[in-house]
Amino acid sequence: MMTSCLKEDTARQIVQRTMNIIDHSVNVMSEQGVIIASGDPRRLHQRHEGAVLALTENRTVIIDEASARRLKGVKPGINLPIVFRQQIVGVVGISGEPEKVQAYAELVKMAAELILEQADMLEQNQWEKRYREQLAAQIISGQQSLAELRPMASGLGVDLELPRVALMIHFSSQQALRQRELLERLSNYDSQVLVTPFGFEQIAMLLPLGGGRIEERQALLKKNAA
Repeated sequence: MMTSCLKEDTARQIVQRTMNIIDHSVNVMSEQGVIIASGDPRRLHQRHEGAVLALTENRTVIIDEASARRLKGVKPGINLPIVFRQQIVGVVGISGEPEKVQAYAELVKMAAELILEQADMLEQNQWEKRYREQLAAQIISGQQSLAELRPMASGLGVDLELPRVALMIHFSSQQALRQRELLERLSNYDSQVLVTPFGFEQIAMLLPLGGGRIEERQALLKKNAA
């Protein structure tokens, strides 16, 4: 699960991307029913009573003109729970006459949940990259035994029994900006390749030997470091 389930930057993505498709204002509310992203910035940080109903009753809440006058912080429209990993993490609302926005409701809900899944996957990938870099740094430092590092390596799918050669790649100051790009390419190429940055101009790499791929790895390294 993401640290705070539905983050504001993800909520803004939902608003921006869905409003590129439909000609209606979209709001995203937190688990507390507070508007955290909106096509109307004036509504930010307001408590949305329609969203609170959607959250507490786990249902689509349709707001007509009469309901909008009765409830606080709402406008006519439709509000739907956002479900992530079988939990309600927020609400997405479409402003407009309910009969006009009804056709978009489920589409916007599906888009919101897909964007949330993509954001979560990206965050998980970033965490895995950090852990892999940390594992490489710990192996190189020698401060912990391989036995101590084995649980972490196993969780990352890294076989510590493979023989590896250590390489240090040095970048000129003009090439330093390419370091992160090269780091990611090498990491994505082979799950058994471990890389970690050393300062701004160096990358340390633990390159597996054998398996018939050493020539491929060397060719990739030369191509991307050129």
